[in-house]
Amino acid sequence: MKRFLIACLLATLTLSASAQLSYWRDEHGKPLPDTDARKSSEGFAGWLLITPDEDWKEKWETPSSTAPNFNEA
Repeated sequence: MKRFLIACLLATLTLSASAQLSYWRDEHGKPLPDTDARKSSEGFAGWLLITPDEDWKEKWETPSSTAPNFNEA
């Protein structure tokens, strides 16, 4: 039915009392730079992900302790 999955607009609000240079962090807590698909500005961060993964929903619906890993298109 769907040949390509276009899904997952991930939006994360990060509010902090102190100013931060980067809102995106890797699995080790190190700051990540903004990219064309992942931006942050004034306390708001958003990521648009387009994936060819047909099992994206199963990957997304994992426990909060497990970070999903998607292929990017």
